[in-house]
Amino acid sequence: MLPLELLSLVCGYLPKPNLKQVRQVSKIWERAAVPWLFDEIFISQNMADLRIAKLVILHFKQYIRTLVFSTVYYTELSRESFDEQFDCGFDGEFDGESDIDSDSHKSQSDHAFAIYCIARKNQQANLIDGSASAYLSFALTSSANIRKIVLTDTSSSRVMSRQSLQAYEPRSSKACPIKQCDLKDTDHIPHAMRHFGLSQEGFTNPWRLVLLALSATSANVKELTMEPSDMELSTNTAGFSMSPEKLSQAQLCFNTLTKIRFSLNVDTDRFSTKVETRHVHRNVAKLLRSAINLESLSLNLTNEPGVGMSEYSTLQSILGRCRFPKLRSLTLVLLASSEAELLRLLKHSRNLEQLTIRGHDLTEGLWLRVAAWIRASLPLLKHAEFNSLFGGFEEPWADTEYADQYGHVGDFLFGQGENPFTTKALEKYDADIKA
Repeated sequence: MLPLELLSLVCGYLPKPNLKQVRQVSKIWERAAVPWLFDEIFISQNMADLRIAKLVILHFKQYIRTLVFSTVYYTELSRESFDEQFDCGFDGEFDGESDIDSDSHKSQSDHAFAIYCIARKNQQANLIDGSASAYLSFALTSSANIRKIVLTDTSSSRVMSRQSLQAYEPRSSKACPIKQCDLKDTDHIPHAMRHFGLSQEGFTNPWRLVLLALSATSANVKELTMEPSDMELSTNTAGFSMSPEKLSQAQLCFNTLTKIRFSLNVDTDRFSTKVETRHVHRNVAKLLRSAINLESLSLNLTNEPGVGMSEYSTLQSILGRCRFPKLRSLTLVLLASSEAELLRLLKHSRNLEQLTIRGHDLTEGLWLRVAAWIRASLPLLKHAEFNSLFGGFEEPWADTEYADQYGHVGDFLFGQGENPFTTKALEKYDADIKA
């Protein structure tokens, strides 16, 4: 006889499969379980996912809070390449020691390749006719309570909880386009290769699809996150090479965002010159500059081949003119800047409570002064991490890569130790490393 509110709290701790069972106990338990069971939808380039997402939206749109958009799709593979992936997918289960195993393996491989060809053909049709974009817009238009969009490069979205994953795994029936087949859809193709690669063409680039969908709808999304599992395959900045008209539309939706997590990887094949790269960065900067209500920002740039960090300051090009008066959490990974550029950004974010700087190259100035300024000027700071720092050290430590293995930065910032970037402190740090 617990109140519905307490039952709902209990359901919040249950995995998805349990919620399915709980939902069948009574109408009261169903009312408590359903909001947790359908709080996320999963959309990808595959029609099976799109159809399930549509059904969930039509019946449970009022409970949906998170939209997970997967960029994975079936890349074009030759039969030889497919067989190599197929063998890896079964982790050596078929070692060819017996004729029966070999024949069975060959039969399954033939069947899987036939399914793959059908799946790829259907998916290519979806990409050409814009089904993924249409479903994305439909989801944002129909589900007024969506507050978070997660862009991922995995078919089973690691950013979602394991419990959430369970709900999406059996995402098709036993029906198979090949006659006399009763295998479940997830058994046709090994998981290791069921979805392989990313679509980064202009009209199918996932970032572009998300930005255009946001600009074309009145969705009140607060969080925009990209969480790639493989940084080498991460969605690149090509999606931000928008025309001025499209860019101005996308800027409007950034005004309402309170949390942004970007992992950017410049497509050097498409944007081979510094001029083209700067054009993309300039568009990203314009979008971020309109995010005046931002409370949390995480910016991670993978290394850009052929562009030296010291000759091209990424922080200045993207965040140089940004002002985030409401910012409480800031994470900067693999950026380069001068001391003045970094402090200029921090001076407009005096309410910071969390600050993380990793893989940062200080092209001019000293980390000694940066740390001292942060300690004196950010009174609300509760958590800070400085790691893998380059540049910004005086001789003889000019070429030092500082890794804060002993927590010295935190000790200093919160009043329990000396500045870790003084000559004396660096000497002790070097001695500790050698020891």
